[in-house]
Amino acid sequence: MLNISRPDRRLFKLWVCSSEFKGFDGRLETGGLSLAVRDLARSLAGRGHDVSVFLPRVNRVSDSQYLNSIRVGESSHVDLQIQLGSGKRNVSFEIVNAKIDGTNLRFCFTDIDQLFSSREKLYGYGDDAKRYLLFNAAIAKFYQKIQTDQMSGMETAMGGLPDVIHGNDWQTGLLPYFLNKLGIRVPTSSSIHNLEYSSFMSVRDFEHFFPSPHTSLIVKGHIDFIRGLITGYNDLVPVSPKYAEELLTGNTSPHARTYTSLLQQRENDVVGILNGYDYGAVERFIDINKIDIIPEGKKSRRIEFQKIFGLDQDSEAQIITFPGRLSGQKGVLEMVVAMERLLAEEQELQFIVVGSGELKDKIGHLKELFPGRVSLNDFDPHKEMLALAAAKFCLMPSIFEPCGLAQMLALRLGTPVIGSDTGGLSTTIEDGKTGFLFEMKKDHQTDGFDREGRIRINALHIQRTVLRAMGVGDARYQTKIFMGRIG
Repeated sequence: MLNISRPDRRLFKLWVCSSEFKGFDGRLETGGLSLAVRDLARSLAGRGHDVSVFLPRVNRVSDSQYLNSIRVGESSHVDLQIQLGSGKRNVSFEIVNAKIDGTNLRFCFTDIDQLFSSREKLYGYGDDAKRYLLFNAAIAKFYQKIQTDQMSGMETAMGGLPDVIHGNDWQTGLLPYFLNKLGIRVPTSSSIHNLEYSSFMSVRDFEHFFPSPHTSLIVKGHIDFIRGLITGYNDLVPVSPKYAEELLTGNTSPHARTYTSLLQQRENDVVGILNGYDYGAVERFIDINKIDIIPEGKKSRRIEFQKIFGLDQDSEAQIITFPGRLSGQKGVLEMVVAMERLLAEEQELQFIVVGSGELKDKIGHLKELFPGRVSLNDFDPHKEMLALAAAKFCLMPSIFEPCGLAQMLALRLGTPVIGSDTGGLSTTIEDGKTGFLFEMKKDHQTDGFDREGRIRINALHIQRTVLRAMGVGDARYQTKIFMGRIG
């Protein structure tokens, strides 16, 4: 546990480092990571902590309409030529003070040799490992230059040096390594959002930039960014208590399982904290759209929702909504098999899917089989909320789910969740009260979902008891636990 308590001060200066952040016209988001980072940063700042968020300057993100609408005062900009490994690099930092819903945040947009600003996307390029390697190194070097007073006025612009640096997933996995290489001793922690993803770079390529990498980073001749995260950060924070348990026991996804023994060596430094959800936008959605979160109210607007989603208009229909990425992790293949059977047998069922991904064609097949009863929609946050408000049930049959945010949104909108008993779903769904949990086999068998899902859908009769779930995942709760951990 980090030990940075200061008897003369209860508020901290924090650097939150991430590749993603919700907002900025979507330029820095690909999924739930962006939302989790935004809500944590905003909630910490809302409690009075001084929060700076380091982000890559992808696609001229600092010129986005979103940022211009929240910008406060003048920005600070510095261009440097700094030694990063074996050569000098052109590094730029743009510091922007902003106010979001009354909360002050500081953004520090980072670019190295225009490796980010020249790209339209966060990932998907052959040099992703190189770009995020340099992103990590640049943040560490930025700290050093402020510490040694080599950048006039920059310490003032940044509000001083941080008490804690907090990372997020593989994209900031090597930051502690570079801090240590520079002799910097600052408490660090990192959220673990999903260990199924990492990035690798051959030792030879790594040594082109930085000679003699530590052996703790190397696996099969490659630098593994996740190994850097696990061995380097002081505190490791999986995004739900159940996910922490799964990671430590190896009862998780195949790639994440390769880190089990390494995590077990750090067991005392692993603490699962449920991601928070900022319900402010949801409350505004409920007010503006006059959403009724009890079953009687949902039924009264069923025809209206069916028109929106292109479904047959039937006031007696039972709507099931799946919100999420259309991928194997989310149990989409298993869900399609089971839903095909259910839709064939239960004529009153209708199915709304809001999500994008590589398995979209599988849902398209269902739509062809059941015209007027299946609605397929690309991901859009407004449509996701409408679909969850319309549904009698939210379906989340994930093979593994470190945290999950959609179920928190569904519960706040009065929609019970039928989900697999894994990760954050286990933590947020009260079985038999606010939804039902079933076992989804890790080897992708569909029997558990098909059998249990069929029973649950036919037997589920939840009325006002769903209101018990309205406070699940409140970002303020996450922040309280997080600050208790580092303080």
